[in-house]
Amino acid sequence: MKKGKINLTENARVVLEKRYLIKDENGKVIETPEELMERVARAVAKAESKYPGADPDKWAEKFYDIMAELKFLPNSPTLMNAGRELGQLSACFVLPVEDSMEGIFDSIKYAALIHKSGGGTGFSFSRLRPKGATVKSTGGVASGPISFMKVFNAATEAVKQGGCVDENTRIATVNGLIKIKELGPCDLPEDSWHKYETPLKLYTDEGVKEADEFYVHGKAKVKKISTECGYSVCITHEHRLRVIDSDGNYIWKHAKDIKKGDWLALKKNTYPETTDYRLPDFEYESHFNAKEITLPQEPSEDLGEFIGYFIGDGSFSFNERGTGRVIFSVADDEPEVLDRIISLGNKLFSIEPVINKKPGDKSSNLFYNSTVLAHWLKHIGVDKVSSIDVKVPEIAFRAGANFATGFLRGLFSADGTVSKEGYVTLYSISKELVDGVRELLLSLGVPSRTIVNIDRQDSFGKNPIYRLNLITQEGYAIFRDRIGFISTAKNDRLEVIDNRAWEFNDIIPNQQQVFAKIYDGPGKGCGPGRMALGANRELYRDIQHYLPNVAAPRNLNRSRLSYLAEKYPEVAESQLKWFLENNQFYDRVETVEDDEAFTLDLSVPDNNTYIAAGFISHNTRRGANMGILRVDHPDILDFIRCKEDDKEITNFNISVAITDKFMEALKNDETYDLVDPHTKKVAGKLKAREVFDLIVDMAWKNGEPGIIFIDRMNKYNPTPEVGEIESTNPCGEQPLLPFESCNLGSINLVKFVKKSGEKIEIDYEDLKDTVHKAVRFLDDVIDVNVYPLKEIEEMTLSNRKIGLGVMGFADMLIALGIPYNSDEALKIAEEIMSFIDKESKNASCELAKERGVFPNWDKSIYKEKGVKLRNATTTTIAPTGTISIIAGVSSGIEPVFALAFERHVLDNQRLVEIHPMLEQVLKERGLYSEELMEKILERGTLQGIEEVPEDIKRVFVTAHDISPEWHVKMQAAFQKYTDNAVSKTVNFPQNATREDVKKVYLLAYELDCKGVTIYRDRSREEQVLNKGAKIEKKVKEETTESQEEANMDDKIKPRPRPNVTYGSTEKVKIGCGNLYITVNSDENGICEVFTNLGRAGGCPSQSEATSRLISLALRAGIDVKAIVEQLKGIRCHSTLRQMATNKDIKVLSCPDAIGRALERSMGKTIVVNGNSDVNEADIKRYVDINNEELEKANKKKPNPGKNNSNGALCPECGHKLEHEGGCVVCRSCGYSKCS
Repeated sequence: MKKGKINLTENARVVLEKRYLIKDENGKVIETPEELMERVARAVAKAESKYPGADPDKWAEKFYDIMAELKFLPNSPTLMNAGRELGQLSACFVLPVEDSMEGIFDSIKYAALIHKSGGGTGFSFSRLRPKGATVKSTGGVASGPISFMKVFNAATEAVKQGGCVDENTRIATVNGLIKIKELGPCDLPEDSWHKYETPLKLYTDEGVKEADEFYVHGKAKVKKISTECGYSVCITHEHRLRVIDSDGNYIWKHAKDIKKGDWLALKKNTYPETTDYRLPDFEYESHFNAKEITLPQEPSEDLGEFIGYFIGDGSFSFNERGTGRVIFSVADDEPEVLDRIISLGNKLFSIEPVINKKPGDKSSNLFYNSTVLAHWLKHIGVDKVSSIDVKVPEIAFRAGANFATGFLRGLFSADGTVSKEGYVTLYSISKELVDGVRELLLSLGVPSRTIVNIDRQDSFGKNPIYRLNLITQEGYAIFRDRIGFISTAKNDRLEVIDNRAWEFNDIIPNQQQVFAKIYDGPGKGCGPGRMALGANRELYRDIQHYLPNVAAPRNLNRSRLSYLAEKYPEVAESQLKWFLENNQFYDRVETVEDDEAFTLDLSVPDNNTYIAAGFISHNTRRGANMGILRVDHPDILDFIRCKEDDKEITNFNISVAITDKFMEALKNDETYDLVDPHTKKVAGKLKAREVFDLIVDMAWKNGEPGIIFIDRMNKYNPTPEVGEIESTNPCGEQPLLPFESCNLGSINLVKFVKKSGEKIEIDYEDLKDTVHKAVRFLDDVIDVNVYPLKEIEEMTLSNRKIGLGVMGFADMLIALGIPYNSDEALKIAEEIMSFIDKESKNASCELAKERGVFPNWDKSIYKEKGVKLRNATTTTIAPTGTISIIAGVSSGIEPVFALAFERHVLDNQRLVEIHPMLEQVLKERGLYSEELMEKILERGTLQGIEEVPEDIKRVFVTAHDISPEWHVKMQAAFQKYTDNAVSKTVNFPQNATREDVKKVYLLAYELDCKGVTIYRDRSREEQVLNKGAKIEKKVKEETTESQEEANMDDKIKPRPRPNVTYGSTEKVKIGCGNLYITVNSDENGICEVFTNLGRAGGCPSQSEATSRLISLALRAGIDVKAIVEQLKGIRCHSTLRQMATNKDIKVLSCPDAIGRALERSMGKTIVVNGNSDVNEADIKRYVDINNEELEKANKKKPNPGKNNSNGALCPECGHKLEHEGGCVVCRSCGYSKCS
């Protein structure tokens, strides 16, 4: 087999290495692109051995050629899995959802198996009976398809969950470094999600983001990863951490692939100055004769310092009568420390110590003889049984950076030293204490290293001693300027250290290749092959030790990089500058150990990242579902709105299955029937225009739902006797019967453009040859595929559907000099797709002669036609996001998305890439310049740039230059000659109107498309802003209306209170005692509420005022449900604090209690924000502060070159995501939502 090097772009090689090439157990790539193609070709060609006279080696050679020449590529699962253990080569599947509990949960089980194998799944929920329908077998009522979609969504989350962390891992949140087990309800069943009512704000490597869900994974095998400096984290094998790889790239790596020597990224400065932490209430009856002391009401830096010194050189003492005292030991040569502790005791507690000096001892003891103080310190979590068991108290991780600063000052003053050279060290025999200090220091921006001294033969004591040293120049400066010591003498020594002391500590690893790009000249000297005249000798001398393959390599450190960036613009403008701004520290892995632990996780939708034990951790969840509901289902309105909150059903694309009857009713502005799928009877009517307008409105807002024309799909169903098409795969291009799978591949059209003299034309002979080979390849895939379910294998083998499509169409048009938005382009589209469709059928006929027709041929439309085919379908236009990156061409039949874009290396490096054909044209015509490239990058289009001639602008158009109508016309042109469907996204500009969306939907039906997907630029992120603007507008409008109505007589007035009411009174436990709630009704329904507090305290006047206003609202005709929705979920500090110790409290506040009482009187449960229950998360996680200033203070500087204004960013590399082919794709790293 040929072994010539495949001509791939640099971006293609990056994507292949990241996603497709085989890696060893250490995560090192051990396969070349050429070996990948050979592996796939040989694995697929094994199918040939099933048929007489075939030659597997010959066909492996042919398959290799069309792939290596980038003329044809199969879908991603085939490239990834062919010839490997998993062996699952299909991209997508469709599963039935039967109208029974058994059928529903069978589908969930089957979907789990498919997702586990890496596939996506389509479902039609149209068979499920509507919400509220009677279920005779149970006597209950049906919950409807939307509720089961949520069950499927949750099941997908559980399956896709990639990795988790040990329950004791501290997470950096805006309220401190909190163990993950305290951030949610750990008593949930394993593999369960808990949705936060109020999002949890936490730190990521891109600043503060919000976590929306808490995940309980349960007991699992974990990797305990420890670094050379002593940092460690315990994570499941699939969890990923940020790593600087051997080429200097900032990548994610699974725990199972992390090995000794890997450089991991840790995040500095993740502790806010203040948090919502409050000192716990303290009730203690002191002895009547005890001296009274004051107790702090808030945590402070002074309190932190007092506690820090106590942890270092303090202890408790209690006698047999329970009398307690707090003792400090202070060295005699540090009188400042003695004075400071006395001063702090007086300032914080209004107490003076008794000083005791032992003869011959070089220290003094300070005795605070206060049982109250001793018990209070223990109550707030400060304890010290012995020096070996002591640890950093929880308050130091929770009370904010100010408190932590004081704590560390006190602790280092007690157990720390600073040498005469200025080196700072903390000593302890407690490993847990040193581990906690190291994590705390890092969160303040101070990396440190732990060294263990086990051999203590000449020392007092036999326990190992742990020595913690500061190790970076920046960290040292923070310690000196902010933390320091109590002692002036020690602080003075902090000023003398030489900056060179940090040369070998703060390493920026593996940047040799970056320096090679900065300086690509020859070596030193002036001989042959040496440095040419004009080369930058000074730059070379300064960076020579950081270049690859040098005789005396050195590690690059932060201070050296800072020096180089200041001196040389080449360095300052390179990706290296990011290291000086990213607040990260890099440490090398020392050990990786296997263990088992109870594991948990968080969902951070914005960037799937959070800081765990200081490490930058990531948990991307992949996989896709398509959810479809017929437009005539009684629950269709709920379905259309089900993704209005795009964070609720996150694992589904949704589409409405539009019928011809509906379109006819829409055309005539009539109503249409809703049909109960269980009884087959008409269950109601809706106005077609209103339903259509709602679909348009939701699609305009966030791109969903899409629409499919289900009757049209079944009109072209090749096997109607086998079954009816109800759903498609997640991207919408493959209508499938239940239990069918799709096997796809795409032809790269650019490869068939040839120059014949002065004429550029399409090489149809070569294209024909490739089509025939590709059809055979895809048919062989069906035979060698390892299917996740027996039912899928049987159905797929019976119909043998394949989907041969295209990619690079827009690039082909550019090569031909034809604008995408032209009649000539439509003509080319029809011409080339009709040719591919015809030749794919011819190839399938030839295979049928060799191998036989597909088993269901007798039940197909082809029997009547007398056409013998091997495959029920042969053509599909699928999204080609990742494989088009490998081929280096435009995706599918989409127009070019951008002519220039930034690729991000290390999440920041600003590399401008230009469309190669545009670059060539501009250079040929003398127009190319860096300034012009920047302008194109900024605009994203050539339109409006005066320097570019009109003939170039006309051909080089982008998705947003093209009117939506042309998108639909192009889709229709390809659909005309495609068996299955065409995956395409109609991209709208941000200012598109609902009317524009409506026109596209109607045009798609008119032009015989099988469905359509739209996306309005930035619509999903803008939706929240629009809501805010609408609310503001509504408030203004309502204010104006209320002023106008003030003089009107038809004000809303409450009806008189009746003389006789009936009702009930219930007692509810709240934070202030017992609340008695009376709910009364009259003949019109609930009419009043009374409340009474059972004892003094609390806020009875507010409760009474609330009750009176509720009563007025009830008698004024306000819906009880609306009132309950306003009351439920309101929280009270007092009630939440008492909840932690009093399990009888089941409410969040007095208003919450009233709301629940009204709810019980109604006999209904009203869900507010997705949750009507009280749980431990309400107690543990209650947040009631305004973090706006906090976020502003801690906001990370944006990465230069990362432009967040143009829509969603890739969760893996930060590049802009593109909506194309019904999917979401990153052109930079190959991320695809659908793969």
